[in-house]
Amino acid sequence: MHSRVDLNLFVVLQAIYTEGTITAAAHRLCLTQPAVSHALGRLRGILQDPLFERHGRKMVPTTRCHLIIPQVNSALKQLHSSVAEPIPINLEQVTRTINVGLRDITEVVLLPALQQKVLAYAPGLSIHSSHSPLSSLSHSLEQGEVAIAVDAMVPAGKDILHKRVRRENFVVLCRPQHPARRGMSQDAYTSAQHVLVSMKHSEVNHVDMALAQTGLRRHISLTCEHYMAAAQLAASNDLILTLPAVYAREIVRSVKVEVVPLPVKIPPLPVHMYWHRATDNDPVLTQVRQWIADIVTQPF
Repeated sequence: MHSRVDLNLFVVLQAIYTEGTITAAAHRLCLTQPAVSHALGRLRGILQDPLFERHGRKMVPTTRCHLIIPQVNSALKQLHSSVAEPIPINLEQVTRTINVGLRDITEVVLLPALQQKVLAYAPGLSIHSSHSPLSSLSHSLEQGEVAIAVDAMVPAGKDILHKRVRRENFVVLCRPQHPARRGMSQDAYTSAQHVLVSMKHSEVNHVDMALAQTGLRRHISLTCEHYMAAAQLAASNDLILTLPAVYAREIVRSVKVEVVPLPVKIPPLPVHMYWHRATDNDPVLTQVRQWIADIVTQPF
């Protein structure tokens, strides 16, 4: 027996045995008839047996072929299962650090529920959260700096996979004594002084892009990187903050601001989860992605 055998030869053997003719086997395998005949010839040489005898158009298996075909079928089935089926893993025994990319308020919303899952099912996992700017998100995932990210929809590299997990509506936050708080109009909104949350080097501003499409503009008086800081500014000044409603619900628990309906039409913000194609079949990351998706798709 040769020490190195092309496993594809046994795929051909199985097809001929099952189909009964070279023509049918070639059709099943999407090969030419000469290619199938050549593969059979090679396997005959390796096994030192004709394997099939031709009777008219029919290929009749030899005794040796009948004897080995159960083993061939079993081996090919096992090989197929090893590729097609997910690798079983005991999460309780996994020790690993997983880096996730989240904005500050997303951490507040997501991490408590995620940590409950980790403690219950995978106590050896450590979750490390930091924010990756949208402009460098693809790079962070490609370099393995972040395994999973949750953020606004952004063009990503061909090897970056993603799925939409939420659609966020916008509201306004302002101090209770803000002069435009009651019945805020479109004019009052656009003429007000705004605080904008924007990460360094971020090129995406969903609100201002939507306003521009309707011919509107607002005045950005101050820009900062964190929603909690922006909310504190709105609480102590006549600045107003436009933000996703889910963030607002978290902020009003600790900052003295009020939620005001947005008086202009802004489309909901698509929020996506991102990961690199190379980690798509990682069983641990697959489970963590599922936990994150389950959490963020629920109403907050």
